Amino acid sequence: TNEDFVRNLIENKIIPPERIIFIGLRNIPDFEKKFLEEKKILFFTPEKLFLNIQDICDAIMEKARSFENLYISFDIDAIDPVFAPGTAYKEVNGLLPQQAFYLLNRLSLLKNLKWFDIVEVNPSLDKDELTISLAAEIIKNETLRWHSSRS
Repeated sequence: TNEDFVRNLIENKIIPPERIIFIGLRNIPDFEKKFLEEKKILFFTPEKLFLNIQDICDAIMEKARSFENLYISFDIDAIDPVFAPGTAYKEVNGLLPQQAFYLLNRLSLLKNLKWFDIVEVNPSLDKDELTISLAAEIIKNETLRWHSSRS
């Protein structure tokens, strides 16, 4: 899982936990939540984002500015499955596509952003290519913003 991957990076001292931010985590098992809290890893659920996405974006950007090289991995299942059904983890009450674009557009303005990926897109579970199209639009949008902000 994504959490196992990050846990290995931390335990093998590849990335310090204070340089990790999770955005859009949902259905977090108790043992994972405990790990995140013990390691003081900053994380935001969609519910937290719904409260005030502008303030949360400001907090995320403030923290992310302190990172030398920023890597954003966006998990498509943070978006509500009505808009992104092609993922193994369908959780209701996810982000609206507009909220995801707002968040990612803000983060793409960070000068230290070096890498971006999108994960958990599963075409075999997709309906009418909704998820594939949304993921492609996110990548296209982020690539254009990333290149234009560095020109």
